Amino acid sequence: MVLQLKSAYQDGTTHIVLSPLQFMQRLAALVPRPRLHLIRFHGVLAPHAKLRAAIVPHPARAKPAIPPPIMPSTRTLRARA
Repeated sequence: MVLQLKSAYQDGTTHIVLSPLQFMQRLAALVPRPRLHLIRFHGVLAPHAKLRAAIVPHPARAKPAIPPPIMPSTRTLRARA
């Protein structure tokens, strides 16, 4: 497999020749591990920062859900014979 580089290396290399296995190894190295957070926060936005509560808004309290009224069915029920 031949990969064409976007810009040439300092030594003038414009293409890289890889076997399919080498290509898959390089491609697999770019994929993040499962269950790994891709965004990390530092400073005031960090999870345990002392001033985080002053900056990050609190989630709105969920109002208790009122179940919808039970309406009688408008369909007629047919008995099976």
